[in-house]
Amino acid sequence: MIVADASVVLKWFFPDERDHEAALVLKERHLTGEEVITAPEFLAYEVSNILMLKQKNSKDAVAGFLSFCAAGIQLEPSDASQLVRAMELAHRYKTTVYDSCYVALAQTFRCRFVTADERLLADLKGVPQMVHLKEAAK
Repeated sequence: MIVADASVVLKWFFPDERDHEAALVLKERHLTGEEVITAPEFLAYEVSNILMLKQKNSKDAVAGFLSFCAAGIQLEPSDASQLVRAMELAHRYKTTVYDSCYVALAQTFRCRFVTADERLLADLKGVPQMVHLKEAAK
């Protein structure tokens, strides 16, 4: 199991993005059952919002979102203890609570948190669960 953030999942839809192929490797592993991708439930909102911003029209954005839904990412609700942990991490590493929710979930499941967000990787340097998308796709 891995926790993946929007910076990974959105690369599925944009072939011109750096590390698009690496993201597709993780998607394929997920679809074949080799590796389960999970994320906080708000990932659906992040993905749908970015698709609406970046796609040429709403029809393409909706098609992308339905493809995201069909991939069956395991979306996890955040309870109070998860959010408190995320708040603690956000304070410690000077990141957003949103970003820290991914780390808290990875810690809960004792798995890796995969991101393509270079800034986030730098901010969370020292968090053992963190791995860059390129490394995770090897």
